[in-house]
Amino acid sequence: MAKLPQDFTLSGLKKGHSSVTVITGSGFDVEAGIPTFREKGFYEDKEAAYLASVDAFNSDPIRQWRWYLKRFVSYHSTPPAASHIALAELEAELGENFVGIVTQNISGLHLKAGSHKVYEIHGCIREMRNLIPGERRPLPELWLKSTPTDEELSCWRPHVCFIGENYDEYPLTESVEACQSCEVVLIIGTGGVIHTPVWLAERAQFSGAVVVNINPNPGKIDKVSELTFRHQYNWRCIGNKSYDFSYCCLVNKLCMAMDTAACTGLMTGIPIADSSLARWEAIPAQPRMMVSA
Repeated sequence: MAKLPQDFTLSGLKKGHSSVTVITGSGFDVEAGIPTFREKGFYEDKEAAYLASVDAFNSDPIRQWRWYLKRFVSYHSTPPAASHIALAELEAELGENFVGIVTQNISGLHLKAGSHKVYEIHGCIREMRNLIPGERRPLPELWLKSTPTDEELSCWRPHVCFIGENYDEYPLTESVEACQSCEVVLIIGTGGVIHTPVWLAERAQFSGAVVVNINPNPGKIDKVSELTFRHQYNWRCIGNKSYDFSYCCLVNKLCMAMDTAACTGLMTGIPIADSSLARWEAIPAQPRMMVSA
C-alpha cells in the first residue's frame, strides 16, 4: 500500500520545501455556488456561448454588456468558499515560495478571499475597460442598484477575455513566468478544454516543475501531469503505477461521505494531511456521494 508523498500534502507544502504556483479553473468556484462553464454552466446553451464571444462584442455590444452586468450583480454578493480562503492562507504561510495563482475565473473570489498574487488571465467581472484609451476601472457600485443607460455603457466594455479574443490585455506573460519559476504546479478544477492551462503546464514541465492535476473527470490536463487526482480517489503516477487512497476534494464537493475522523487537515482541493501519513494508506476506491459541478 502506497502513501501520499509528504511533499505534496498541504502540510508538506506549508513547510516551504518547494515553491508553488496554483492554476484554477471554473471547478474551483463550484463550492461558492458558481456553476462550471461547460458542465451545466453558462456555455451549455448557444445564446450564452454567443454572448461570451468576441462576435457578440463586435455585433451586439450592449446586449452583451447587460448579460455580463447580471453576472456582476450575482457575483458581487458571492462570498469566497473555504477553498479560496485556504489558498490565501497558504500564500500567507509560504511567503516568497508561493509564486502565485493563475486563474481562468472572472469571479474575483481569490482576491476576495485575501490572496494577493493573483493573475486573472481571463480578466475580472468587477472591472471595465475604456474602448479608446484602454483605461481600466472598477464597475460603479451604483450599477448594483440602478441599471446603467446604453449611453453609459457605450464607451466601455467588460474587462473579460471573450471567446475568440487574444490575451493582449491580460496577464499571460506574468502567468507563464509564474509557471516557469516554481517547483510544483497545482492545477485545480480545469480539464483543459481551453488550451491555455495545458500550455502553461507544458511550460512548467519544461522548466522542471512537478505538475499535480486535481480534477473530477479525465481531460487534456492529464497528459501533462505527473500526478492526477480523481473523484474515485486514484492517484495515477507516470509509469502506470497506481495508488488508491481516500482523497477529499472540497473544491468540487466530491466526497461528502468521507470519514472526517480519518483526515483532520484542511479540506481545500489540495491533498489533505495531518501528522500521520499512515492515514493516507490505500483504501478501496468506492464511489462516495457525488455532486455535479
